[in-house]
Amino acid sequence: MAEDHADETTQKKTKNRFLKYIFPWVFILIGLVTCWIGFRGVYLGYVSSSWPTATGQVVSSEVKSSTSRSNGKSTTTYFADIQYIFVVDNVSHSGTRVAIGDYGSSSSSHARGIVNRYPKGKQVQVVYMPDNPSECMLETGLHLQAAFLPVFGLIFLGVGVLIKVRPPKES
Repeated sequence: MAEDHADETTQKKTKNRFLKYIFPWVFILIGLVTCWIGFRGVYLGYVSSSWPTATGQVVSSEVKSSTSRSNGKSTTTYFADIQYIFVVDNVSHSGTRVAIGDYGSSSSSHARGIVNRYPKGKQVQVVYMPDNPSECMLETGLHLQAAFLPVFGLIFLGVGVLIKVRPPKES
């Protein structure tokens, strides 16, 4: 009987240690990584308007979908799969990014709109990073969807810091 109580107490202490010391760091780490990726994207979107351009051609343009299953429900996400080629300093490059923050949607209309703007065979102006042409896109600047990752990362970071500063009470 006393042994069972001791095991239960040990389990509670282990759970509380996890919640106090490890759990918040998981949130903080995910938040920091997501913020870094997101703010890098926002920065690239901002500076991309001053990058050089090259004439390219769309070699593939189609709406693709991905279906996932969760709790017995199927969810389909549609996204535009655009591939283009261009030449910089007699070196051929390829790209797939349309804009910073490209996203999929449960409605195919968003992806269809992008595919309609960039049909296979269309000549396009590709914007590329001067010292790394593989970092390229078709639409420059900041778009609202680019804010998703930084905001998501800040939320995770905030939750992790909040849990770290105000850990759950011991039971």
